[in-house]
Amino acid sequence: MSNKNFPGDVVTDILARLPIKSLLRFRCVCKPWCSTINDTKFIHMHLNIRRTAASIEGYVIYKPLDTGSYCKHIFSRCDGNFAERETVQLPLKCASGKPFNVVGSCNGLLCLTDSVYPNFGCTIYVWNPFIGKFKAINNSCVPRLLFNRDCSNVVLGFGFDAQNIDYKVVRVLNFTDLPLPDVEVYNLSTDSWRRIEADVPCVTWTKPLSSTFFNGASHWIVFRDGYGRFIASFDFHNEVFGEIMLPNRFKENDQELTLGVFKDSLGMIVFPDEREQFALRFVWVMKEYGISDSWVNLFTIGPLEKIGRPLGFGWDNEVLFRDYEEKLFSYCHDTRGSRHIGMRSILDAFTYVESLVLVNEGHNVSEQAKPFSGVTYKGVSIFLNKEEEEEECCELWSNKQNELHELRSFFY
Repeated sequence: MSNKNFPGDVVTDILARLPIKSLLRFRCVCKPWCSTINDTKFIHMHLNIRRTAASIEGYVIYKPLDTGSYCKHIFSRCDGNFAERETVQLPLKCASGKPFNVVGSCNGLLCLTDSVYPNFGCTIYVWNPFIGKFKAINNSCVPRLLFNRDCSNVVLGFGFDAQNIDYKVVRVLNFTDLPLPDVEVYNLSTDSWRRIEADVPCVTWTKPLSSTFFNGASHWIVFRDGYGRFIASFDFHNEVFGEIMLPNRFKENDQELTLGVFKDSLGMIVFPDEREQFALRFVWVMKEYGISDSWVNLFTIGPLEKIGRPLGFGWDNEVLFRDYEEKLFSYCHDTRGSRHIGMRSILDAFTYVESLVLVNEGHNVSEQAKPFSGVTYKGVSIFLNKEEEEEECCELWSNKQNELHELRSFFY
């Protein structure tokens, strides 16, 4: 049976329903398949089709190891039940020698930056933990950021522009000698920064290097003198800042707030003080995005002993915490049950979905890891070496017609 017997849209539809590891191998079958799988629109279509499959959901657990002179960036990739599938040391270094700060996560990507020195032209990384590829984002379109040290504050956000199928980073730069900040946006599609005109809220950013992506925008908790706390947002399509009001009881700074996404709604975890071992934690969600009156207290957690700092929301209506022993702790709203996951030395945890984003860009972690010592992988390797690729390619080419026939009969 010849490949030309299948219309192009049929082949594309079949490929879009296949697991990522299969698609990574099938790029060797022929140039049309490789071109299709690497195409940005196909990658987005594949993500949307596969998003409903529970098997593509997982967690990335950050367990940095401070050696004294530098920090080893250890990440564990787990399935939806926290079973470890792979552990990897990212061969990347922060200028400060400290752990990375995770700016945000979106569609299977994590955005990382230096937690101590995010300015002065510091490199930002976008990483796909499932396929093991990362993109280094250097430079800036604000020259003085690269040469001067008068930048008093940097704000970062990471997200996805669905209309243009493009991933973006927004950076707000506050200089000590200027009344207004500079704002620049990085586009993954063009691999470049550009300056934009935007009305930035005059506020204090409580966690300027961490944002929550939801509904096409990044979100931060901010504080304005004379008013109190609220949520600042940045729309990645229209490239404008916005404001979302919090319930009046949270305008003051007497309780900590952690933003996240819970059940397809913007949510937050409220906790009085991390040092209070038996304090209650409250989960609030915004039922109608952007409508301040739609905030509701969905449920209360506790009192539970040594529950620690909230990390965010997980899959299956779970809330994730780092307990007092730096172990991962999970509370499930559906079952009202809690459990210690068992992982130690946890700094942060994030949900992710399997995606092909970056498959045709950036660098393989395994390739960059060669000059570094102590880099280990557990489980099945995602990428094949050159000899394996050649052998696999020959085998796939010889069996291509049979595979197409079987795939078509399976889906149709």
